[in-house]
Formats: sequence, C-alpha cells, structure tokens
Amino acid sequence: NASSLSPTVVHTGASLNPTTGTAQDFTNPVTYRVTAADGSTKDYIVTVIVAASSTKDITAFSINGVNGVISGTAVTVSLPTGTNASSLSPTVVHTGASLNPTTGTAQDFTNPVTYRVTAADGSTKDYIVTVIVAASSTKDITAFSINGVNGVISGTAV
Repeated sequence: NASSLSPTVVHTGASLNPTTGTAQDFTNPVTYRVTAADGSTKDYIVTVIVAASSTKDITAFSINGVNGVISGTAVTVSLPTGTNASSLSPTVVHTGASLNPTTGTAQDFTNPVTYRVTAADGSTKDYIVTVIVAASSTKDITAFSINGVNGVISGTAV
C-alpha cells in the first residue's frame, strides 16, 4: 500500500523536508528537499512503483460442499456414489488476479480439468483437478425369473 509509507532518508544537508521517517502518500511522486547549511537547496523527486504480485495459488476448491485435497498443483475431489461428474460447478478460492475457468462455471469432470491461475504480474500456474466418484456398493438381485416364472426374493434366498 503506497498511500502511507515512512521512508528512512540519509542526507548530507542541514535539513530535509519532509523529514525522515514521516509517513507519505507515494501513490503520486513526492518531492524531498535537502537544504544545505548555506541555504541552497536540491530537490529529489521520489516515485514508488509497487511491483505486481506474483501470487497465483488455489487455496480452496470444493464441489457440492465437498472440499478438495490440494497437493502441489494437483486437486482431488472425492464425491459420493451417483454424482454425475459431467456438469459440476466448483467453488474455487485463489490468490491470483484471475482464474480460468472461473469459479462457479459448470465443467465436465469425467476427465481431469486444468485450472489456470494468473497473477497480477502475468505469470501463471496450472492446477489439474481430478474428480473421483465413489464406486457403488449396491449388490442386490432385484428380480429373478426362469421361463417367465418370477422368483420370490427373500433376503439372500430366491
């Protein structure tokens, strides 16, 4: 935040204006005047340029309220049996300037999806998101017939 910075200024003059350690708003150039013992002055124009951030991390990823596990640039989300992975809208929290695809945009997760985070300085980081839908544990015989005659299912006996 360049709007309130307190620089330390070392000089050889008799005085400095503004004085060293005084908070200044550097969102625009600030003029520092050094005055010599003989009364002559020299002005310095100080311009602060704040470097664009290079942060570009996914810090949270969830689908349908299920949090993903982030390991490096790999994200894994394990969803319950029966989830249709072909159209899911994740919630993504990131530290970058932009995200593609954007958070909340429906994606087909039947195969891994790449999410790109772009930092303010233009650098990028790709994350590979894999959705795993739990395999079904159902294993019941629900109908049984021989030559058109229906069997009666009672527990595990037919």
